[in-house]
Amino acid sequence: MVLRYAVILLVLAALVPMSASAIICGVYFTTPSNDDCAKIENYIFNESNLTGNLTLIKYDLSNSDNINIANMFLEQYGLSEQYDMPENVPFILFDERNHLAGNDEIKECLHLKVEQFQEDGGCPCPEVVFPSPSGAGNDKASDSGGGGGENEGDVPGEPEIIVVNAKDISPHITETEEETDDIDNKRNEKSEKLVNKLLEKDEKRRMEERQEMTFTYAYLAFLAAVIVLAVFVYRKKSRN
Repeated sequence: MVLRYAVILLVLAALVPMSASAIICGVYFTTPSNDDCAKIENYIFNESNLTGNLTLIKYDLSNSDNINIANMFLEQYGLSEQYDMPENVPFILFDERNHLAGNDEIKECLHLKVEQFQEDGGCPCPEVVFPSPSGAGNDKASDSGGGGGENEGDVPGEPEIIVVNAKDISPHITETEEETDDIDNKRNEKSEKLVNKLLEKDEKRRMEERQEMTFTYAYLAFLAAVIVLAVFVYRKKSRN
């Protein structure tokens, strides 16, 4: 798992300087025990031949908290009457008009969506309003450019970040076109900020887990040493 996140960080670092590739970001709902989800993830990584870099904010719906978050996304994008989680996994949400449900639709349409977003200058990460930890109002899940807030530039829960590097970057978007389009540049910067913050959050959590494991191992080693010493002392007394 640590190796996988390290690879994601390296890929993202390589992705950001490439001005010819727009930021394309979506939310991905999946359940590991679902055969279709396993197949579609293999497709996304190995068979999709995407023409643009794709960042997916992945929620594992085997976690009940993530099911609530998934349905919150659907509700706020006006999709709750059409879909329900986890029944409709795998599911990729870009916005209220661009979403893919099920294995077949993702295979048939994902590369077309990414190609279109690449031509349009990118697709920002989906936003969702969720209760702040302090209970003092609501915050947007991604940075809206407004004033502050504890959850500014954040998303609910603890999703995994998937970065799929394009195998053949589309030439339709040039550096000059991106530089002259201020709106698209701001949307891309916003998505980059969100993805980087999520990766930093994941790295901090993994570091805390490693520290906890180190302490546990040290404690067990101490207990083992005490037991060995006690056995040694007991045997020595028995001989005397």
